[in-house]
Amino acid sequence: MDDIKKILVVEDEPAVLELLALKVKEGLAGVERVYKATSLQQARTVLEAEAIDMALIDINLPDGKGLALLPTYTAPPFNICCIVLTAHDDDDFVFQSLRQGASGYLLKNEPIDTIVGQLQGIVNGVPPLSPSISRKILHFFNKPMETPEQAVLTKREEEVLALLAKGLNRAEIAQVLTLSPHTIAGYTKTIYQKLNISSRVEATHAAIKLGLS
Repeated sequence: MDDIKKILVVEDEPAVLELLALKVKEGLAGVERVYKATSLQQARTVLEAEAIDMALIDINLPDGKGLALLPTYTAPPFNICCIVLTAHDDDDFVFQSLRQGASGYLLKNEPIDTIVGQLQGIVNGVPPLSPSISRKILHFFNKPMETPEQAVLTKREEEVLALLAKGLNRAEIAQVLTLSPHTIAGYTKTIYQKLNISSRVEATHAAIKLGLS
């Protein structure tokens, strides 16, 4: 991508926010201004008003998940380079972020100078990924998958799997299918056992292979 001139840091911890803003301004060549937001609402205000080149987005914010920003602001007309910067290394968060357009995923437990160095690499086309996240991605794509075609799902289980793959949570699936969340939890457990999977990411992959998504 071109030079990074305007950056938005979305982080609800004031001390972390200030440190990130300072280090990013000092460490990334060409940065003219660093904007700060502590909530989704503040972030949207800045993203709508300013020509932001890069946004560093935490996941847990007071008014929702930072990932909610990705589908809108990584796509036209904004096309903002969004990097998730969080303490969470859960598979579901990692793959959901990347599917929704994130250009990188960094963990806060790394030294701040390491994080800034990884961000600098994006100018040269190197996606900023923490080492453990890179290993997680490689492991997922290199892991032999059980062939879900061999598993026999009931019609209802197929319906639940298809909705899981669309990103609905158990309460939302229960509402769509007019069932209780407890019943959906039971279906989900059975589906995972039958397909030998353990995460929503793998469920999505299985749904695609079964032609349900």
